[in-house]
Amino acid sequence: MKRTAKSNAKFTVCVLLYGDHTDLAKRCLESIKPLVDLIDLRIGLNEVSDDTEKYVRDQFAGCCITDNQNPQIFKYPMMRKLFKEFGELKEYTMWFDDDSFIKETNPVSWLGSVEATMTQCDMLGSVYSINYTDDQKAWAKVQPWYNGRMVSNKPRFATGGWWCIKSAILSKHDWPIPELRHTGGDVALGVMLNQQEYVLKHFNRGVAINADASGKESAAERRGFSGKERPVGKGFTPR
Repeated sequence: MKRTAKSNAKFTVCVLLYGDHTDLAKRCLESIKPLVDLIDLRIGLNEVSDDTEKYVRDQFAGCCITDNQNPQIFKYPMMRKLFKEFGELKEYTMWFDDDSFIKETNPVSWLGSVEATMTQCDMLGSVYSINYTDDQKAWAKVQPWYNGRMVSNKPRFATGGWWCIKSAILSKHDWPIPELRHTGGDVALGVMLNQQEYVLKHFNRGVAINADASGKESAAERRGFSGKERPVGKGFTPR
């Protein structure tokens, strides 16, 4: 399915659906539906159920681009396809995992607040920090974006379930890199932002990120490949 977004659209919004979780697909996409005439919407379907595929086809035919992969190709290969194979991204790129959703009652107004905040930063999302091991730091130091800055023992990053970034950054740094499969890409992106001195701003107003049934952030049940792969850079040995 393909549509042409309004010429003045500023956002490419990408959504990743996985597996037999039509309830999550609906919760996420119904929250985005009020925005479809304002955005470039791209939906990646990773090994989804027939019910989920039918829902997307029935509700979004003609108003989005979809890519359907069965068997699944995991998170970051699908992200790379959505970013790179369906035309130029708009000024800003926004990402949703299927267990994230807009909870603001006025999504159009919420999108405006995201746009206003993006004028103050290069990327926004719910910012966390995490321990970064010596092998991960060594991996970062051989990346083309490494700029000689100290790699923090606890880098800041926007958790991967939802975020928004200036699309020019994705293009400049070929993000996500082909090496990424499922785990650790959000932290690696945070390290890259720091090396390149981009501004990362905390923002989670009006959006539930990797949320459980009550909308609590970072409380969704782990599914699919989660926990079955070492984060990128773990086990790296410099040559």
